[in-house]
Amino acid sequence: MGPSQLRQRNRGDLRAAEVKLCGPALYYARSTAGFTLVEALISAVVLALAATAMASLYYGGILAMETQSVQTVLDGYLRSRMEWHISQKLDRIASGSETITVGGKSYTLQWTVSNKDLNGDLVPEPDAKEVTVTVGGRSLSTIIVDNRGKVTKIP
Repeated sequence: MGPSQLRQRNRGDLRAAEVKLCGPALYYARSTAGFTLVEALISAVVLALAATAMASLYYGGILAMETQSVQTVLDGYLRSRMEWHISQKLDRIASGSETITVGGKSYTLQWTVSNKDLNGDLVPEPDAKEVTVTVGGRSLSTIIVDNRGKVTKIP
C-alpha cells in the first residue's frame, strides 16, 4: 500500500500515516515536530553575533555623538571670540591666545590679526584688518574695516 492509498484510507489520521511511512518521508514527518539541540544552538550563535554587531554600531554612534558635542562647544568658543573681536574698536584688536578646557581636554584658542590689502596695490590698509580665530583644527576668518563712522565704498 503506497502513501497516496494510505492518505485516502485514513482521511486525516496523521499518526497512522507517520507509522506506515518509511524512508525520507518518515524522517521529514518526525523532524517537523520541534527543534533539535543543534538547531537551537545554531540559532543562539546567530543571535549572539547579531547582538554583538548591533552593540558595536551603538557604541560607534555614542562615540560619534560625543565627538560632535565637543566640536559644537569648540565652535561656540570660536564664534564667541570672533564676535568679541568684531565688537572691539579697530585699534584695540591684537593677536593672542588662551587655553580652554572642553570635556576634560585642553585646547588652545588662538587668534591672529593682520592688516589687509583691499584694493590690490600690495599695501595693507591701516583701517582694514583680517582676524582669524583657530581652535581644535577649525578656523574662522573675517575682515574688519573701520570706515570712521561713514558708510563709503572701499577705494
